[in-house]
Amino acid sequence: MPVDHGVELYWEQRGRGPRLLFCNGSGLTLQDIRPLLDPLTASFDLLGWDYRGFGRSAPVMRPYTMADVAADAAGLLEIAERLTAAGQDQQDPPAVAAQATQLQAREGHDVWDRLGAITCPTLVGYGNYDGIAPVHNSTNIASRIRGAELHGYEGGHGFLFQDPAALPAFIAFLQAPSS
Repeated sequence: MPVDHGVELYWEQRGRGPRLLFCNGSGLTLQDIRPLLDPLTASFDLLGWDYRGFGRSAPVMRPYTMADVAADAAGLLEIAERLTAAGQDQQDPPAVAAQATQLQAREGHDVWDRLGAITCPTLVGYGNYDGIAPVHNSTNIASRIRGAELHGYEGGHGFLFQDPAALPAFIAFLQAPSS
């Protein structure tokens, strides 16, 4: 949905309670941070969005500044206020419902006992400063997969985008001939 200054942004407004504007970390989308957002909707009217050029927002056609991002946030708040005053919710309820259904399906997904059955070359990567998936999770996963390579990278949950060495290392791993 476009904000007033003509930028096409994907955004969601969910939950009940006082309005909470949620600003993603750099390089992250709403989908990336869904586990952080869902608990907030029990207590807040949560308004979150994918920054320009990220996730489901329209591609970026020119450079922008943090002042532009602040203007995006202000524009979203104005739109949310107008919709609330008119008694309307955001205009894409099927997409929100589909995402909620997918997250519910993931909730009970547990493959811990089957990790040992993996026989292909496996690289388990992690961000050294990941607050969502701690290092010990990756260490435990790699310990269950015979021959798995375990590598830490500078960054958090978005380490593939934060550490310039990470993505090339993953590509090289995927392109390496299997032995």
